[in-house]
Amino acid sequence: MILVAMSLATLAWVGCKRTKGVPAGDDAGAARIPLRADDPCLVNCELRAKELGCRQPAGCQNACIQLRDAKFCGAQLRDFTKCFLAQPKDQWQCDGDGIPAVKEDACEAERGNVMDCLHTHDGQL
Repeated sequence: MILVAMSLATLAWVGCKRTKGVPAGDDAGAARIPLRADDPCLVNCELRAKELGCRQPAGCQNACIQLRDAKFCGAQLRDFTKCFLAQPKDQWQCDGDGIPAVKEDACEAERGNVMDCLHTHDGQL
């Protein structure tokens, strides 16, 4: 992710949320290397999508690729990812796009660090 001009108010994606400016669908990751089937982000996102009944579980692939491919804020994203991967099911919800997202009150410190980094890089990761 990545040019993740994520909605700074709902940085929960980083758990598995598509960001603004990143195309969805077949062209979303055209030039990117796909994730391995056992990628922890992808496995967790798809599990949460199934558990919660999110309507766009296919969005997990692009969201996790964006996290993996971040050009900026790598350390902050790794810390946030480590945190959200440890969150239980009750700390997750389906976002407005139908993709699993960690709730706002989970991983607050890590989310804040990512948001600070995004401000430094004009919303790009």
